Amino acid sequence: MPLLDGMLSLVTGASRGGIGRAVALRLASEGSDVALIYREDHVDAESTAREIEAMGGCRAVAVRCDVSEPEDVARACSQIRVEVGWPDVVVNNAGVMLNGDIMEQPPQRPGRDDAHQCLQHSPPHQGPR
Repeated sequence: MPLLDGMLSLVTGASRGGIGRAVALRLASEGSDVALIYREDHVDAESTAREIEAMGGCRAVAVRCDVSEPEDVARACSQIRVEVGWPDVVVNNAGVMLNGDIMEQPPQRPGRDDAHQCLQHSPPHQGPR
């Protein structure tokens, strides 16, 4: 029996061919349904979702969301709940590339704690299923 059979995993930054995509595929190989959060690359996100579903036994949904925007996170989490349910696992892989001298970068906007924003829309832990 797969380790994550019947669970739902939410992976941010999961559309491109990097770590997020690899994590999403691995979670699916362990039996988890996967919600793929992407900001811009709809084609790659949908391709990854189709690849997960082709593995057999797992559902996948690709949802556009800028995790730095609280309203966008709330909308995406509502969509995920309707389409596939509550996430059991959240992998915060989305990142921002800052080019140039780190000392010259502006501070992050208030409230831009990406992982916290995704988690605040999940239900409290209710114990084993």
